Amino acid sequence: PETVAVAESFAVRLATLAPAFNVINGYDAALGFSEELKGGEKKIAKAVIISAVLACVLIMVPLISAVVAAPDLKEFFSASAPVIYSVQASLGSGARVIIDVGVIIALFNAMLSLLMYFGRGVYATGRDGVWPGPVNRAFGGLNRFRAPGTGILALAIPAAVLVFTSALNFLIIFAGTVIAAVYFCIGLAALWSR
Repeated sequence: PETVAVAESFAVRLATLAPAFNVINGYDAALGFSEELKGGEKKIAKAVIISAVLACVLIMVPLISAVVAAPDLKEFFSASAPVIYSVQASLGSGARVIIDVGVIIALFNAMLSLLMYFGRGVYATGRDGVWPGPVNRAFGGLNRFRAPGTGILALAIPAAVLVFTSALNFLIIFAGTVIAAVYFCIGLAALWSR
């Protein structure tokens, strides 16, 4: 039984690597909005580099601070939410509530930007004629705000169903699979374009 628990724990940790990597690696999402950026290729490269530097600073500084502020590293690493443990232990439960609210706002913001990012991808498939005619017209159109509304809805509705009906471990594995599929398709597209 102990071997099974260790193997299962390792499998869950392994499955969380892809979404965790995407949190740090998400700076390249600026490329998803490259058609809206003005100023040419140098501006796009600059936006990606600035996003990468900001991601490193804004992720690493709080993580390092949480490790330094932790009163007991053994408890820190065994806690279900190590950063929250560290904040609560050093600043009190009021600070934990503030951090929780900040996390909720950050996750909501990430959800909006990712829906817009992947919505642009769905829009591009319709614009470039990947689907049958009626689907291309639906996905390839922009709404009155010049946003890919149909593409966003095609992603948001199934995402909402999955969020409210699935277990967290399934969502983590699903997110990792989707991320791997996205990078696989990017690789295929790069090979095809040569």
